[in-house]
Amino acid sequence: MTNEIKDTKEKKLYFLNKLILSAFGETKEIDATSIRTKVKTLEKSVPKDFIQAFDKKLESVQINNKEITESKAYQNLLSGEFSTAAFMFAELYKKDKTNLEYIKHLSSCLLQLKQPEIVKRLFLDELKKHTDDTEILKIVATTYFGMDDCFKEAIPYFEELIKRENNNYALFYQLSFLYERVYQNKELDKQIEYATKALEFAPDNNLVIAFLAKLYYRSGDKEKAKELFERMMKNNPTPEQQVLYSRMFLKEGDLKTGYEMYKIRFKTSNVAYPKELTDKTRWDGKSDISNSTVIVHYEQGFGDSVMFVRYLPRLSKIAKKVILVVQKNIIPILKSSGYDKYCEILSHEADINPHIKLDDINSSVMYTGASGMSKIPHDYHIPMMDLPYLFEESPDKMLEAGGYLSADKEKVEEFKKKYINSNDKIKIGLSYHGTKQSNSTYRDIKVKEFLPLFRLENVEFYSFQADEYAEELEGLPNDVEVKNLGKIFRNFEDTACAIECMDCVITTDNVVMNLAGAMGKKTFGLFNVFSECRWYKTEGENIGWYKSVKPLRAKNYNEWTPLIKTLKNEIKKIKK
Repeated sequence: MTNEIKDTKEKKLYFLNKLILSAFGETKEIDATSIRTKVKTLEKSVPKDFIQAFDKKLESVQINNKEITESKAYQNLLSGEFSTAAFMFAELYKKDKTNLEYIKHLSSCLLQLKQPEIVKRLFLDELKKHTDDTEILKIVATTYFGMDDCFKEAIPYFEELIKRENNNYALFYQLSFLYERVYQNKELDKQIEYATKALEFAPDNNLVIAFLAKLYYRSGDKEKAKELFERMMKNNPTPEQQVLYSRMFLKEGDLKTGYEMYKIRFKTSNVAYPKELTDKTRWDGKSDISNSTVIVHYEQGFGDSVMFVRYLPRLSKIAKKVILVVQKNIIPILKSSGYDKYCEILSHEADINPHIKLDDINSSVMYTGASGMSKIPHDYHIPMMDLPYLFEESPDKMLEAGGYLSADKEKVEEFKKKYINSNDKIKIGLSYHGTKQSNSTYRDIKVKEFLPLFRLENVEFYSFQADEYAEELEGLPNDVEVKNLGKIFRNFEDTACAIECMDCVITTDNVVMNLAGAMGKKTFGLFNVFSECRWYKTEGENIGWYKSVKPLRAKNYNEWTPLIKTLKNEIKKIKK
Protein backbone atom coordinates (compact mmCIF):
# COMPACT_ATOMS: atom_id res chain seq x y z
CA MET A 1 0.00 0.00 0.00
CA THR A 2 1.57 3.28 -1.09
CA ASN A 3 2.61 6.12 1.21
CA GLU A 4 1.58 4.17 4.31
CA ILE A 5 -2.19 4.29 4.05
CA LYS A 6 -3.03 3.37 7.63
CA ASP A 7 -6.48 4.77 8.34
CA THR A 8 -9.24 2.13 8.27
CA LYS A 9 -11.45 4.18 5.97
CA GLU A 10 -8.51 4.71 3.65
CA LYS A 11 -7.95 0.96 3.56
CA LYS A 12 -11.57 0.40 2.64
CA LEU A 13 -11.44 2.80 -0.28
CA TYR A 14 -8.02 1.49 -1.28
CA PHE A 15 -9.26 -2.09 -1.41
CA LEU A 16 -12.31 -1.15 -3.48
CA ASN A 17 -10.09 0.56 -6.06
CA LYS A 18 -7.57 -2.28 -5.93
CA LEU A 19 -10.14 -5.02 -6.39
CA ILE A 20 -11.94 -3.33 -9.26
CA LEU A 21 -8.69 -2.50 -11.04
CA SER A 22 -7.33 -6.01 -10.52
CA ALA A 23 -10.36 -7.38 -12.34
CA PHE A 24 -8.92 -5.82 -15.48
CA GLY A 25 -5.34 -6.88 -14.98
CA GLU A 26 -4.17 -3.48 -13.76
CA THR A 27 -1.49 -3.46 -11.06
CA LYS A 28 -0.73 0.25 -10.87
CA GLU A 29 -0.49 1.45 -7.28
CA ILE A 30 -3.13 3.92 -6.13
CA ASP A 31 -1.89 7.31 -5.01
CA ALA A 32 -2.39 7.80 -1.27
CA THR A 33 -3.07 11.51 -1.65
CA SER A 34 -6.03 10.93 -3.95
CA ILE A 35 -7.30 8.24 -1.57
CA ARG A 36 -7.17 10.65 1.37
CA THR A 37 -8.99 13.31 -0.64
CA LYS A 38 -11.83 10.88 -1.27
CA VAL A 39 -11.87 9.65 2.33
CA LYS A 40 -12.74 13.12 3.65
CA THR A 41 -16.22 12.81 2.15
CA LEU A 42 -16.47 9.03 2.17
CA GLU A 43 -19.16 8.51 4.80
CA LYS A 44 -21.30 11.36 3.46
CA SER A 45 -21.14 10.43 -0.21
CA VAL A 46 -21.16 6.62 -0.18
CA PRO A 47 -24.13 4.43 0.80
CA LYS A 48 -23.97 2.73 4.20
CA ASP A 49 -23.74 -0.74 2.67
CA PHE A 50 -20.36 0.29 1.23
CA ILE A 51 -18.93 0.60 4.75
CA GLN A 52 -20.71 -2.51 6.00
CA ALA A 53 -19.49 -4.61 3.09
CA PHE A 54 -15.92 -3.56 3.65
CA ASP A 55 -16.12 -4.31 7.36
CA LYS A 56 -16.66 -7.93 6.33
CA LYS A 57 -14.02 -7.96 3.62
CA LEU A 58 -11.04 -6.12 5.11
CA GLU A 59 -9.29 -9.36 6.06
CA SER A 60 -10.18 -11.19 2.86
CA VAL A 61 -10.55 -8.90 -0.11
CA GLN A 62 -11.42 -11.53 -2.68
CA ILE A 63 -14.93 -12.97 -2.58
CA ASN A 64 -15.18 -16.74 -2.80
CA ASN A 65 -15.67 -17.45 -6.51
CA LYS A 66 -18.18 -20.18 -5.69
CA GLU A 67 -20.50 -17.52 -4.34
CA ILE A 68 -20.39 -15.47 -7.52
CA THR A 69 -23.41 -16.10 -9.68
CA GLU A 70 -25.28 -13.82 -12.01
CA SER A 71 -28.47 -14.20 -10.03
CA LYS A 72 -26.79 -13.08 -6.79
CA ALA A 73 -25.08 -10.17 -8.52
CA TYR A 74 -28.38 -8.96 -9.98
CA GLN A 75 -30.13 -9.56 -6.66
CA ASN A 76 -27.64 -7.30 -4.86
CA LEU A 77 -27.89 -4.69 -7.61
CA LEU A 78 -31.69 -4.57 -7.47
CA SER A 79 -31.73 -4.44 -3.66
CA GLY A 80 -29.34 -1.49 -3.62
CA GLU A 81 -26.37 -3.42 -2.19
CA PHE A 82 -24.09 -1.67 -4.66
CA SER A 83 -20.72 -2.43 -3.08
CA THR A 84 -21.40 -6.17 -2.91
CA ALA A 85 -22.83 -6.12 -6.43
CA ALA A 86 -19.72 -4.29 -7.66
CA PHE A 87 -17.46 -7.01 -6.25
CA MET A 88 -19.56 -9.71 -7.87
CA PHE A 89 -19.80 -8.10 -11.29
CA ALA A 90 -16.04 -7.47 -11.21
CA GLU A 91 -15.43 -11.18 -10.61
CA LEU A 92 -17.90 -12.12 -13.33
CA TYR A 93 -16.17 -9.74 -15.73
CA LYS A 94 -12.87 -11.51 -15.08
CA LYS A 95 -14.37 -14.64 -16.57
CA ASP A 96 -16.06 -12.97 -19.54
CA LYS A 97 -14.57 -9.63 -20.57
CA THR A 98 -16.71 -9.42 -23.70
CA ASN A 99 -19.96 -9.33 -21.74
CA LEU A 100 -21.39 -5.83 -22.17
CA GLU A 101 -24.04 -6.46 -19.51
CA TYR A 102 -21.36 -7.02 -16.87
CA ILE A 103 -19.60 -3.80 -17.89
CA LYS A 104 -22.89 -1.90 -17.82
CA HIS A 105 -23.97 -3.12 -14.39
CA LEU A 106 -20.52 -2.82 -12.83
CA SER A 107 -20.37 0.76 -14.11
CA SER A 108 -23.79 1.48 -12.62
CA CYS A 109 -22.64 0.16 -9.25
CA LEU A 110 -19.47 2.23 -9.33
CA LEU A 111 -21.44 5.37 -10.13
CA GLN A 112 -23.71 4.68 -7.17
CA LEU A 113 -20.55 4.39 -5.07
CA LYS A 114 -19.35 7.79 -6.34
CA GLN A 115 -16.52 6.32 -8.41
CA PRO A 116 -16.92 7.92 -11.88
CA GLU A 117 -13.14 8.14 -12.30
CA ILE A 118 -12.87 4.34 -12.34
CA VAL A 119 -15.70 4.05 -14.86
CA LYS A 120 -14.04 6.64 -17.09
CA ARG A 121 -10.66 4.99 -16.88
CA LEU A 122 -11.76 1.40 -17.48
CA PHE A 123 -15.08 1.32 -19.30
CA LEU A 124 -16.01 4.60 -20.94
CA ASP A 125 -14.38 3.99 -24.32
CA GLU A 126 -16.27 0.72 -24.69
CA LEU A 127 -19.55 2.10 -23.38
CA LYS A 128 -19.46 5.04 -25.80
CA LYS A 129 -19.62 2.56 -28.69
CA HIS A 130 -23.07 1.42 -27.53
CA THR A 131 -24.95 4.64 -26.73
CA ASP A 132 -27.82 3.52 -28.95
CA ASP A 133 -28.81 1.72 -25.74
CA THR A 134 -30.45 4.47 -23.64
CA GLU A 135 -29.37 2.84 -20.38
CA ILE A 136 -25.74 2.92 -21.50
CA LEU A 137 -26.16 6.49 -22.74
CA LYS A 138 -27.26 7.44 -19.21
CA ILE A 139 -24.20 5.75 -17.74
CA VAL A 140 -21.89 7.70 -20.06
CA ALA A 141 -23.67 10.98 -19.31
CA THR A 142 -23.66 10.32 -15.55
CA THR A 143 -19.97 9.40 -15.58
CA TYR A 144 -19.02 12.75 -17.10
CA PHE A 145 -21.53 14.52 -14.83
CA GLY A 146 -19.77 13.06 -11.80
CA MET A 147 -16.47 14.85 -12.53
CA ASP A 148 -16.23 18.64 -12.42
CA ASP A 149 -13.57 18.76 -15.12
CA CYS A 150 -15.75 16.74 -17.52
CA PHE A 151 -18.93 18.81 -17.41
CA LYS A 152 -18.45 20.05 -20.97
CA GLU A 153 -18.11 16.47 -22.26
CA ALA A 154 -21.37 15.57 -20.50
CA ILE A 155 -23.49 18.12 -22.36
CA PRO A 156 -23.94 16.35 -25.75
CA TYR A 157 -24.91 13.10 -24.02
CA PHE A 158 -27.58 14.83 -21.94
CA GLU A 159 -28.82 16.64 -25.05
CA GLU A 160 -29.25 13.27 -26.72
CA LEU A 161 -31.02 11.91 -23.63
CA ILE A 162 -33.67 14.66 -23.61
CA LYS A 163 -34.50 13.75 -27.21
CA ARG A 164 -35.30 10.23 -26.05
CA GLU A 165 -36.92 11.15 -22.73
CA ASN A 166 -38.40 14.58 -23.34
CA ASN A 167 -40.56 14.61 -20.21
CA ASN A 168 -37.84 13.82 -17.67
CA TYR A 169 -37.44 16.93 -15.49
CA ALA A 170 -34.18 15.68 -13.93
CA LEU A 171 -32.46 15.51 -17.32
CA PHE A 172 -33.52 19.05 -18.21
CA TYR A 173 -32.39 20.31 -14.80
CA GLN A 174 -29.02 18.57 -15.08
CA LEU A 175 -28.52 19.96 -18.57
CA SER A 176 -29.29 23.49 -17.37
CA PHE A 177 -26.87 22.99 -14.48
CA LEU A 178 -24.13 21.80 -16.85
CA TYR A 179 -24.55 24.81 -19.13
CA GLU A 180 -24.39 27.11 -16.10
CA ARG A 181 -21.21 25.52 -14.75
CA VAL A 182 -19.46 25.44 -18.11
CA TYR A 183 -20.54 28.74 -19.67
CA GLN A 184 -21.55 30.98 -16.72
CA ASN A 185 -22.87 34.23 -18.30
CA LYS A 186 -22.75 32.79 -21.80
CA GLU A 187 -25.59 30.63 -23.13
CA LEU A 188 -27.89 32.07 -20.44
CA ASP A 189 -30.89 31.68 -22.75
CA LYS A 190 -30.24 27.94 -22.98
CA GLN A 191 -29.75 27.66 -19.24
CA ILE A 192 -33.11 29.35 -18.65
CA GLU A 193 -34.79 27.34 -21.42
CA TYR A 194 -33.76 23.97 -19.95
CA ALA A 195 -34.52 24.99 -16.35
CA THR A 196 -37.95 26.29 -17.43
CA LYS A 197 -38.63 22.96 -19.11
CA ALA A 198 -37.61 21.14 -15.93
CA LEU A 199 -40.03 23.32 -13.95
CA GLU A 200 -42.81 22.54 -16.42
CA PHE A 201 -42.52 18.83 -15.53
CA ALA A 202 -41.82 19.43 -11.82
CA PRO A 203 -43.70 22.64 -10.87
CA ASP A 204 -43.28 22.10 -7.12
CA ASN A 205 -39.61 21.18 -7.13
CA ASN A 206 -37.87 23.84 -5.03
CA LEU A 207 -34.43 22.85 -6.30
CA VAL A 208 -35.49 23.70 -9.84
CA ILE A 209 -37.37 26.85 -8.75
CA ALA A 210 -34.34 28.19 -6.85
CA PHE A 211 -31.97 27.39 -9.70
CA LEU A 212 -34.19 29.12 -12.25
CA ALA A 213 -34.48 32.12 -9.92
CA LYS A 214 -30.69 32.39 -9.83
CA LEU A 215 -30.51 32.25 -13.62
CA TYR A 216 -33.10 35.02 -14.01
CA TYR A 217 -31.21 37.14 -11.48
CA ARG A 218 -28.02 36.70 -13.48
CA SER A 219 -29.84 37.63 -16.68
CA GLY A 220 -30.88 40.92 -15.07
CA ASP A 221 -34.55 40.04 -14.54
CA LYS A 222 -34.55 40.61 -10.78
CA GLU A 223 -38.33 40.82 -10.51
CA LYS A 224 -38.75 37.37 -12.05
CA ALA A 225 -36.02 36.05 -9.77
CA LYS A 226 -37.76 37.44 -6.69
CA GLU A 227 -41.12 36.06 -7.86
CA LEU A 228 -39.63 32.57 -8.15
CA PHE A 229 -37.86 32.77 -4.79
CA GLU A 230 -41.12 33.86 -3.12
CA ARG A 231 -42.85 30.92 -4.78
CA MET A 232 -40.18 28.67 -3.29
CA MET A 233 -40.57 30.20 0.18
CA LYS A 234 -44.28 29.27 0.18
CA ASN A 235 -43.42 25.67 -0.67
CA ASN A 236 -41.72 24.43 2.52
CA PRO A 237 -38.13 25.28 1.47
CA THR A 238 -35.13 23.53 2.97
CA PRO A 239 -32.55 25.57 4.92
CA GLU A 240 -30.20 25.29 1.92
CA GLN A 241 -32.84 26.83 -0.33
CA GLN A 242 -33.53 29.65 2.13
CA VAL A 243 -29.81 30.41 2.16
CA LEU A 244 -29.94 30.75 -1.64
CA TYR A 245 -32.62 33.42 -1.29
CA SER A 246 -30.61 35.26 1.37
CA ARG A 247 -27.74 35.55 -1.07
CA MET A 248 -29.86 37.57 -3.49
CA PHE A 249 -30.47 40.19 -0.79
CA LEU A 250 -26.77 40.29 0.08
CA LYS A 251 -25.85 40.75 -3.57
CA GLU A 252 -28.31 43.64 -3.75
CA GLY A 253 -26.67 45.30 -0.74
CA ASP A 254 -29.65 44.66 1.56
CA LEU A 255 -27.30 43.38 4.23
CA LYS A 256 -29.74 43.47 7.14
CA THR A 257 -32.34 41.30 5.39
CA GLY A 258 -29.72 39.07 3.80
CA TYR A 259 -27.79 38.32 6.99
CA GLU A 260 -31.00 37.92 8.99
CA MET A 261 -32.15 35.24 6.54
CA TYR A 262 -28.66 33.75 6.52
CA LYS A 263 -29.00 32.90 10.22
CA ILE A 264 -30.49 29.56 9.17
CA ARG A 265 -27.16 28.45 7.66
CA PHE A 266 -26.29 26.09 10.53
CA LYS A 267 -29.32 23.96 9.73
CA THR A 268 -27.72 23.17 6.38
CA SER A 269 -25.02 20.58 5.82
CA ASN A 270 -22.65 23.14 4.29
CA VAL A 271 -21.66 25.40 7.20
CA ALA A 272 -19.91 24.06 10.28
CA TYR A 273 -20.23 25.37 13.83
CA PRO A 274 -19.59 23.81 17.27
CA LYS A 275 -22.63 21.86 18.41
CA GLU A 276 -22.01 22.88 22.01
CA LEU A 277 -22.94 26.47 21.11
CA THR A 278 -26.71 26.17 20.79
CA ASP A 279 -29.54 28.42 19.62
CA LYS A 280 -30.58 28.85 23.25
CA THR A 281 -27.57 31.08 23.99
CA ARG A 282 -27.16 32.63 20.53
CA TRP A 283 -27.34 36.40 21.07
CA ASP A 284 -30.31 38.02 19.35
CA GLY A 285 -29.02 41.59 19.50
CA LYS A 286 -31.78 42.59 21.93
CA SER A 287 -30.84 41.01 25.26
CA ASP A 288 -28.77 43.16 27.61
CA ILE A 289 -25.19 41.85 27.62
CA SER A 290 -23.65 44.62 29.71
CA ASN A 291 -23.03 42.11 32.49
CA SER A 292 -22.42 39.08 30.26
CA THR A 293 -19.54 37.09 28.81
CA VAL A 294 -19.96 36.65 25.06
CA ILE A 295 -18.12 34.19 22.82
CA VAL A 296 -17.63 35.21 19.19
CA HIS A 297 -16.78 32.09 17.22
CA TYR A 298 -15.32 31.99 13.72
CA GLU A 299 -16.97 30.10 10.89
CA GLN A 300 -16.04 29.25 7.32
CA GLY A 301 -12.75 30.63 5.92
CA PHE A 302 -9.83 32.86 6.89
CA GLY A 303 -11.18 35.71 4.78
CA ASP A 304 -14.46 35.66 6.69
CA SER A 305 -12.61 35.99 9.99
CA VAL A 306 -10.53 38.89 8.70
CA MET A 307 -13.64 40.63 7.37
CA PHE A 308 -15.84 40.35 10.45
CA VAL A 309 -13.41 40.92 13.33
CA ARG A 310 -13.99 44.61 12.53
CA TYR A 311 -17.04 44.49 14.83
CA LEU A 312 -15.16 43.33 17.95
CA PRO A 313 -14.26 46.84 19.23
CA ARG A 314 -17.93 47.85 19.04
CA LEU A 315 -19.07 44.66 20.72
CA SER A 316 -16.58 45.14 23.55
CA LYS A 317 -18.29 48.43 24.43
CA ILE A 318 -21.63 46.78 25.15
CA ALA A 319 -20.55 43.43 26.65
CA LYS A 320 -18.83 42.86 29.98
CA LYS A 321 -16.35 40.43 28.40
CA VAL A 322 -15.77 39.18 24.86
CA ILE A 323 -13.95 35.95 24.02
CA LEU A 324 -12.95 35.55 20.37
CA VAL A 325 -12.36 32.01 19.13
CA VAL A 326 -10.59 32.17 15.78
CA GLN A 327 -8.15 30.21 13.62
CA LYS A 328 -4.67 29.99 15.12
CA ASN A 329 -2.88 31.54 12.13
CA ILE A 330 -4.89 34.76 12.41
CA ILE A 331 -4.17 35.42 16.09
CA PRO A 332 -0.72 37.10 15.66
CA ILE A 333 -2.07 39.81 13.31
CA LEU A 334 -5.01 40.42 15.65
CA LYS A 335 -2.66 40.95 18.57
CA SER A 336 -0.39 43.20 16.50
CA SER A 337 -3.50 45.24 15.73
CA GLY A 338 -4.36 45.59 19.42
CA TYR A 339 -7.42 43.35 19.45
CA ASP A 340 -6.37 41.79 22.75
CA LYS A 341 -7.50 45.12 24.28
CA TYR A 342 -11.06 44.33 23.22
CA CYS A 343 -11.28 40.60 23.83
CA GLU A 344 -9.57 37.45 24.98
CA ILE A 345 -8.35 35.65 21.85
CA LEU A 346 -8.27 31.85 21.70
CA SER A 347 -7.91 29.11 19.11
CA HIS A 348 -9.16 25.54 19.32
CA GLU A 349 -5.92 23.84 18.40
CA ALA A 350 -3.68 25.97 20.64
CA ASP A 351 -5.82 26.90 23.63
CA ILE A 352 -9.07 24.98 23.94
CA ASN A 353 -8.43 21.43 22.77
CA PRO A 354 -4.75 20.81 21.98
CA HIS A 355 -5.53 17.27 20.80
CA ILE A 356 -7.23 18.65 17.71
CA LYS A 357 -5.14 18.68 14.55
CA LEU A 358 -5.17 21.81 12.40
CA ASP A 359 -6.52 19.79 9.45
CA ASP A 360 -9.55 18.87 11.54
CA ILE A 361 -10.58 22.39 12.48
CA ASN A 362 -13.31 22.71 9.86
CA SER A 363 -14.67 19.22 10.37
CA SER A 364 -14.35 17.42 13.69
CA VAL A 365 -14.35 20.58 15.80
CA MET A 366 -17.46 21.88 14.14
CA TYR A 367 -19.58 18.82 13.52
CA THR A 368 -19.05 16.98 16.80
CA GLY A 369 -19.18 17.85 20.45
CA ALA A 370 -15.39 17.76 20.70
CA SER A 371 -14.74 21.46 20.31
CA GLY A 372 -14.13 22.01 24.02
CA MET A 373 -16.44 25.03 24.04
CA SER A 374 -18.37 23.65 27.02
CA LYS A 375 -15.26 24.29 29.12
CA ILE A 376 -15.44 28.05 28.55
CA PRO A 377 -17.93 29.83 30.84
CA HIS A 378 -20.15 32.17 28.86
CA ASP A 379 -23.64 33.64 28.80
CA TYR A 380 -24.07 34.15 25.06
CA HIS A 381 -22.33 33.28 21.83
CA ILE A 382 -22.28 34.97 18.42
CA PRO A 383 -21.40 33.17 15.18
CA MET A 384 -19.05 35.61 13.50
CA MET A 385 -21.21 36.11 10.41
CA ASP A 386 -24.15 37.21 12.59
CA LEU A 387 -22.27 40.40 13.41
CA PRO A 388 -23.30 42.48 10.35
CA TYR A 389 -26.96 41.71 11.10
CA LEU A 390 -26.61 42.41 14.83
CA PHE A 391 -24.97 45.78 14.16
CA GLU A 392 -27.43 46.60 11.36
CA GLU A 393 -24.71 47.02 8.75
CA SER A 394 -25.60 48.73 5.49
CA PRO A 395 -23.68 50.07 2.47
CA ASP A 396 -24.22 53.67 3.55
CA LYS A 397 -22.64 53.03 6.97
CA MET A 398 -19.58 50.75 6.78
CA LEU A 399 -17.82 52.43 9.69
CA GLU A 400 -14.87 50.03 9.65
CA ALA A 401 -14.16 49.71 5.92
CA GLY A 402 -10.39 49.37 6.27
CA GLY A 403 -7.49 50.29 8.49
CA TYR A 404 -8.65 48.15 11.40
CA LEU A 405 -5.74 45.69 11.10
CA SER A 406 -2.04 46.54 11.01
CA ALA A 407 1.31 44.80 11.17
CA ASP A 408 3.86 45.52 13.89
CA LYS A 409 6.15 48.29 12.57
CA GLU A 410 9.36 46.73 13.85
CA LYS A 411 8.46 43.38 12.29
CA VAL A 412 7.67 45.11 9.01
CA GLU A 413 11.11 46.74 8.94
CA GLU A 414 12.78 43.46 9.79
CA PHE A 415 10.79 41.70 7.06
CA LYS A 416 11.66 44.38 4.51
CA LYS A 417 15.39 44.14 5.20
CA LYS A 418 15.33 40.37 4.98
CA TYR A 419 13.08 39.67 1.99
CA ILE A 420 12.38 42.81 -0.08
CA ASN A 421 14.81 44.13 -2.68
CA SER A 422 16.24 47.53 -1.85
CA ASN A 423 15.68 49.55 -5.02
CA ASP A 424 13.35 52.15 -6.52
CA LYS A 425 11.16 49.71 -8.43
CA ILE A 426 7.41 49.55 -7.84
CA LYS A 427 6.68 46.53 -5.66
CA ILE A 428 3.46 44.62 -6.18
CA GLY A 429 2.14 41.71 -4.15
CA LEU A 430 0.20 39.06 -6.06
CA SER A 431 -2.28 36.41 -4.94
CA TYR A 432 -4.01 34.57 -7.75
CA HIS A 433 -5.58 31.57 -6.03
CA GLY A 434 -7.62 30.90 -2.91
CA THR A 435 -8.27 27.58 -1.20
CA LYS A 436 -9.29 24.43 -3.06
CA GLN A 437 -12.92 25.25 -2.26
CA SER A 438 -12.69 28.39 -4.39
CA ASN A 439 -12.15 26.21 -7.48
CA SER A 440 -15.89 25.62 -7.63
CA THR A 441 -16.68 29.33 -7.41
CA TYR A 442 -14.48 30.42 -10.34
CA ARG A 443 -12.55 33.03 -8.38
CA ASP A 444 -9.04 32.00 -9.36
CA ILE A 445 -6.74 33.00 -12.21
CA LYS A 446 -3.81 31.07 -13.68
CA VAL A 447 -0.55 32.90 -12.96
CA LYS A 448 0.38 32.85 -16.66
CA GLU A 449 -2.44 35.36 -17.29
CA PHE A 450 -0.29 37.98 -15.53
CA LEU A 451 2.71 37.60 -17.87
CA PRO A 452 2.20 41.03 -19.54
CA LEU A 453 2.46 42.64 -16.09
CA PHE A 454 5.54 40.67 -15.08
CA ARG A 455 7.40 42.15 -18.06
CA LEU A 456 6.71 45.78 -17.15
CA GLU A 457 9.82 47.89 -16.60
CA ASN A 458 10.70 49.12 -13.11
CA VAL A 459 8.15 46.81 -11.50
CA GLU A 460 8.80 43.86 -9.18
CA PHE A 461 6.25 41.18 -8.35
CA TYR A 462 6.12 39.19 -5.13
CA SER A 463 3.91 36.12 -4.92
CA PHE A 464 1.87 35.63 -1.74
CA GLN A 465 0.78 32.08 -2.60
CA ALA A 466 1.54 29.96 0.45
CA ASP A 467 0.18 26.66 -0.85
CA GLU A 468 0.51 24.14 -3.67
CA TYR A 469 -0.62 26.74 -6.21
CA ALA A 470 2.76 28.45 -5.81
CA GLU A 471 4.06 25.64 -8.03
CA GLU A 472 2.54 27.49 -11.00
CA LEU A 473 5.42 29.96 -10.68
CA GLU A 474 7.83 27.25 -11.78
CA GLY A 475 6.16 27.15 -15.19
CA LEU A 476 6.85 30.81 -15.97
CA PRO A 477 9.35 31.69 -18.75
CA ASN A 478 12.99 32.05 -17.73
CA ASP A 479 13.02 35.77 -18.52
CA VAL A 480 10.33 36.41 -15.89
CA GLU A 481 11.11 36.77 -12.21
CA VAL A 482 8.46 36.64 -9.50
CA LYS A 483 9.79 36.36 -5.98
CA ASN A 484 8.03 33.66 -3.99
CA LEU A 485 7.34 35.16 -0.56
CA GLY A 486 4.55 32.72 0.25
CA LYS A 487 6.98 29.93 1.06
CA ILE A 488 8.27 31.80 4.12
CA PHE A 489 4.85 32.77 5.54
CA ARG A 490 4.22 31.15 8.92
CA ASN A 491 0.96 32.95 9.69
CA PHE A 492 -1.03 35.97 8.57
CA GLU A 493 1.19 38.40 10.44
CA ASP A 494 3.94 37.47 7.98
CA THR A 495 1.47 38.06 5.15
CA ALA A 496 0.58 41.43 6.66
CA CYS A 497 4.26 42.40 6.86
CA ALA A 498 4.65 41.54 3.18
CA ILE A 499 1.55 43.56 2.28
CA GLU A 500 2.87 46.56 4.18
CA CYS A 501 6.10 46.40 2.14
CA MET A 502 4.24 46.63 -1.17
CA ASP A 503 3.20 49.69 -3.16
CA CYS A 504 0.00 47.87 -4.03
CA VAL A 505 -1.55 44.40 -4.08
CA ILE A 506 -3.25 42.55 -6.94
CA THR A 507 -5.43 39.68 -5.81
CA THR A 508 -8.39 37.50 -6.61
CA ASP A 509 -11.23 37.04 -4.10
CA ASN A 510 -9.37 35.33 -1.26
CA VAL A 511 -7.98 36.01 2.20
CA VAL A 512 -5.19 38.25 0.85
CA MET A 513 -7.76 40.65 -0.61
CA ASN A 514 -9.55 40.75 2.74
CA LEU A 515 -6.33 41.25 4.68
CA ALA A 516 -5.02 43.98 2.37
CA GLY A 517 -8.41 45.71 2.53
CA ALA A 518 -8.54 45.41 6.32
CA MET A 519 -5.10 47.07 6.45
CA GLY A 520 -6.17 49.88 4.12
CA LYS A 521 -3.54 48.96 1.50
CA LYS A 522 -4.08 50.07 -2.10
CA THR A 523 -5.38 46.91 -3.74
CA PHE A 524 -6.91 45.76 -7.01
CA GLY A 525 -9.48 43.02 -6.47
CA LEU A 526 -10.08 40.82 -9.52
CA PHE A 527 -13.54 39.30 -9.91
CA ASN A 528 -15.03 36.92 -12.43
CA VAL A 529 -18.26 37.91 -14.18
CA PHE A 530 -20.26 36.43 -11.29
CA SER A 531 -18.84 36.99 -7.82
CA GLU A 532 -19.57 35.68 -4.34
CA CYS A 533 -22.76 37.11 -2.83
CA ARG A 534 -21.19 39.41 -0.23
CA TRP A 535 -19.59 41.58 -2.93
CA TYR A 536 -22.57 43.79 -3.66
CA LYS A 537 -20.28 46.36 -5.28
CA THR A 538 -17.91 45.16 -8.01
CA GLU A 539 -17.84 48.37 -10.03
CA GLY A 540 -16.43 51.80 -9.19
CA GLU A 541 -13.59 52.88 -6.94
CA ASN A 542 -14.07 50.44 -4.05
CA ILE A 543 -15.86 47.22 -3.13
CA GLY A 544 -17.91 48.66 -0.28
CA TRP A 545 -16.62 46.44 2.49
CA TYR A 546 -13.09 47.82 1.91
CA LYS A 547 -12.51 51.37 0.68
CA SER A 548 -8.90 50.72 -0.42
CA VAL A 549 -9.80 47.82 -2.73
CA LYS A 550 -10.71 48.79 -6.27
CA PRO A 551 -12.74 46.10 -8.07
CA LEU A 552 -11.98 44.98 -11.61
CA ARG A 553 -14.64 42.62 -12.93
CA ALA A 554 -14.50 40.39 -16.00
CA LYS A 555 -17.27 41.18 -18.48
CA ASN A 556 -17.44 37.55 -19.56
CA TYR A 557 -16.57 34.27 -17.87
CA ASN A 558 -12.78 33.91 -17.37
CA GLU A 559 -12.13 36.83 -19.73
CA TRP A 560 -9.07 38.24 -17.97
CA THR A 561 -7.15 39.93 -20.81
CA PRO A 562 -9.07 43.25 -20.62
CA LEU A 563 -8.48 43.36 -16.86
CA ILE A 564 -4.75 42.84 -17.34
CA LYS A 565 -4.70 45.78 -19.78
CA THR A 566 -6.52 47.93 -17.21
CA LEU A 567 -4.01 46.88 -14.55
CA LYS A 568 -1.10 47.92 -16.78
CA ASN A 569 -2.55 51.42 -16.94
CA GLU A 570 -3.23 51.49 -13.19
CA ILE A 571 0.34 50.42 -12.40
CA LYS A 572 1.71 53.24 -14.57
CA LYS A 573 -0.13 55.71 -12.31
CA ILE A 574 1.66 54.50 -9.17
CA LYS A 575 4.30 56.91 -7.94
CA LYS A 576 7.19 55.86 -5.73
